[in-house]
Amino acid sequence: MIMLLSNIKLIKGIERDRSHYSFVGIQRNKVNEELEFWLPLGFEDFPEDFINLKSFFFKMYRTFSVYIKRKEYEKLIQNQGISKSKDGFYESVNGFGFSNEDKNEIVLYSKINALDKIIEGYDELRIGSLEKKQVKSNDIDYSKIHLYLHKSFFLEDDVVYLDDMNISKNMIIQQSPPLVQLFCFIYTEIKEELEELATIPLKAFELAENFKEVFLNTGTKLFESEETLNATICTLKEILNDIDLFTIYKDEDYWHFYNAVEAFLYSEKNDNEDDIYWGMNNFYDVWEDMCQFYALNNYPYSELKWYADIRGVLKSYKRSTINPFELTLNKEVAKRTLRPDLVLLTTVSTEKVKRNLYSVLPKFNRITKEKTFKVKFNDYSYIKSIHPKIRNYYLNLLTKIKQEDGRMVHYLTEESLHKFNDLVESYLLSSVIPITDIKDLMDKNSEVYIIDYKYLSEGSFHEYNEFSIDEDGNNKIKEDIKKQLVYEWSIQNNFNKVKTKSEFWIPSFTDSLSFETCKKYIEISNCKFNESQIKVVKINFNIVQNFYIKKGIYV
Repeated sequence: MIMLLSNIKLIKGIERDRSHYSFVGIQRNKVNEELEFWLPLGFEDFPEDFINLKSFFFKMYRTFSVYIKRKEYEKLIQNQGISKSKDGFYESVNGFGFSNEDKNEIVLYSKINALDKIIEGYDELRIGSLEKKQVKSNDIDYSKIHLYLHKSFFLEDDVVYLDDMNISKNMIIQQSPPLVQLFCFIYTEIKEELEELATIPLKAFELAENFKEVFLNTGTKLFESEETLNATICTLKEILNDIDLFTIYKDEDYWHFYNAVEAFLYSEKNDNEDDIYWGMNNFYDVWEDMCQFYALNNYPYSELKWYADIRGVLKSYKRSTINPFELTLNKEVAKRTLRPDLVLLTTVSTEKVKRNLYSVLPKFNRITKEKTFKVKFNDYSYIKSIHPKIRNYYLNLLTKIKQEDGRMVHYLTEESLHKFNDLVESYLLSSVIPITDIKDLMDKNSEVYIIDYKYLSEGSFHEYNEFSIDEDGNNKIKEDIKKQLVYEWSIQNNFNKVKTKSEFWIPSFTDSLSFETCKKYIEISNCKFNESQIKVVKINFNIVQNFYIKKGIYV
């Protein structure tokens, strides 16, 4: 698969954005037979060189792997009755697929045998089996010659004759076949590109180095450049052909490694009837999963989260007697729930709640000659039994000094008081043990941000037309605007103190990895769209992808 990258056309920018094709991956153009790598939306600035393309290919490979594992986990917990998700999974000839909660089919075309067979094929037991060969040895240990007397011939004059054919012995020698060394060379090179060097067994490193010393150069790197890749692949094909030609005995272990190497070296072969070599259709589902995982696990979003769509269920992270997104239609008994992707609540006040729990008494300390403080709990037994954390915060921050009469004095310094207030505030806002309705924490300065992740290009918002429809008779942006305004109305209708703001997050490629450029508001030159007052935000694909790859597997 990776060899295809040296002769491939990138599909990006306006050509990509206006296609309304949500596939990301490698396929063959059905008209001119050219191989094409369809990049995600928002990648108009992606540099067209081998190194960047190679790096992005391996990142997408890892991204799809994480995505699949997360979906398999969802399937697992669904089977355990933990989730109400209706996702249906299946394995097909072309790869992995499922239908999501929106009933759209998500398919990962091809499981990239070129890489998967190498990555999954490393097996030290098979390597050990191929290494062990039984041979005859003519080496004689003359100190043990008496052990062979029963095989000897007794001649005249008490002469004993031993034929060396009768005293040769079977012995096991340890030697790595060239096929295994070739496999380990490719295996370690792929693992390095996937940034998984720490997972490579020492044995694989040793065999890879042995292969380079005999067949290549010690410093050979498979993916170093386009030129070295093509040249090295040609060399490896010749080596594989020679190995196959001169290997007489080929057992199951032999074919295990041979098939893996062959799949990698000849990965340009494709049997997919859609001419898709590798990729993901309906990439929007991957983008949404990437964004949701990033937001829920990164400051400041992780601290401000109120609601989030988790596996098709709206999850609340802060206690509220009112669910603004819960609707009853036409006097039905069953309630329906709106599902915005992410809802953030900012600028809430905990002062009123704190005053109901405790008061702070300033006191001049005669010993230290400075102003100190004491906390008086309004209902100490309630705090001790129901919210022991608050009590423990206080006890742990107390300063203790013994007076001249032997009595102990307990107090808080000004610094300790600030820390105590901060700890209590974090506790009050905690989703783990909330002690108050979130509505009590809202005031006129509170703001609610309603975020929906959109796999759309910036240009689609500039060109928005409320009267245009696609081939399926839909106007996606128009429908998205309606949903977003309903979300805002639901909040305002239930919490009249707060302000609401809406954002659409769309993907954008940039080389920069700084947090400041992760999120960039853009001006939309479309008056009709701007009437909605929804902000379109470019999200740095690089930052979100890197976090998803490193952490996303831990669902």
